[in-house]
Amino acid sequence: MAKTENSIMIVFGASGDLTQRKLIPAVHSLGCEGLLPDRFNVIGVSRSKISDKGFRVRLFSGVQDYSRSDPKICNLWKGFETKIEYLQGEYDQEETYDELKKKSRNWRRTSRLDQMLFFTSLFLPKCIRSY
Repeated sequence: MAKTENSIMIVFGASGDLTQRKLIPAVHSLGCEGLLPDRFNVIGVSRSKISDKGFRVRLFSGVQDYSRSDPKICNLWKGFETKIEYLQGEYDQEETYDELKKKSRNWRRTSRLDQMLFFTSLFLPKCIRSY
């Protein structure tokens, strides 16, 4: 199977338990197994007020507790965490999607984007119209 070169995963509801316990530990394990693109970036979107660093710390805690690939053995996290950004915003506000476009454009400008993945536990019709 051909490996996709560049992807952005956008996670809505990113400050929630599902992202910390399931999604990011699974993505981390895929990376440790060499199954992620070289340029794989994550943008987390949520209403919670968290800094990029605070978001990364929370996700790493989930990786330590729930990933099938031990971060002490797989040295992926140090490089992977630099590819994670957080965006605080309301889901029904156009400004949130404008800022999301800016963040995703920054990565799209630096490399040809092969895939944009969305993960959400929310119904977000606005997101579909914005992209």
